[in-house]
Amino acid sequence: PAGAINYETQDEIIDVLGLVTKQSVVADVGANIGTFTLPLAKAAKEVHAFEPIERNLELLRKNIENNALHNVVVHPVAVGQKSSRISFTMENPDNAGTYRAEKGDSVEVVSLDSTGIPFDVIKMDIQGMEGQALMGATQLIQKHHPILFFELSGRICDYGPPLSVLHSLLRDYRYYLKYRAKLNRYGRIHSLRVAIALMLPDVYFLGREGFHFDILVAPKEHHVDADGYVQTFFVLFLRLFVKVFHAVWPSQK
Repeated sequence: PAGAINYETQDEIIDVLGLVTKQSVVADVGANIGTFTLPLAKAAKEVHAFEPIERNLELLRKNIENNALHNVVVHPVAVGQKSSRISFTMENPDNAGTYRAEKGDSVEVVSLDSTGIPFDVIKMDIQGMEGQALMGATQLIQKHHPILFFELSGRICDYGPPLSVLHSLLRDYRYYLKYRAKLNRYGRIHSLRVAIALMLPDVYFLGREGFHFDILVAPKEHHVDADGYVQTFFVLFLRLFVKVFHAVWPSQK
């Protein structure tokens, strides 16, 4: 597709591709210009690409056509908790993925439940609206137990619902974080709240805007080769300690 793909995105694509099979029906929520859609279409049975931004839709459709992909369905809508309308504001003109939702009526919003499609895998990157989209997939999650791979940032707390509500919705699921750098493997974590506290301490403890990270949420019957709670907590806590140390140490010189 048009545009460069950084190493972090390449790793994420590899992670998502590892979740699909030739029989998988996949939802790419926040498809952008097709960075995930294109490789997913070559690995899965069918991909449904949800993208509300006209600027991105044009490139998405062009990339699908240029790659002669016939198993991709483009949905020019946003995904949320229920059918409604919304508007978006671009935050960074140089990044086609940095649109923030706000009150308005320029874009149609649908829920995944309303599509009636029994997705096997759902990938989401929608700038903090992931929680809303998950709530709009309640029936799908309870009936079909799709594998979920989505981005977590401080904005998921801003848009809601409360993390406790999401935890209740996903009670039949387990949470996994990917160790990057040299380890490059999954570690199991207890909850979204613990994940945010360890990965985004500025967000969790200070209420500041922070970075983002990806989380794999898989039904309990789906096996994931991963480290256990204790080892995962130790690795993440150690990384947090080192981060805090480097942040504080210069100020003490």
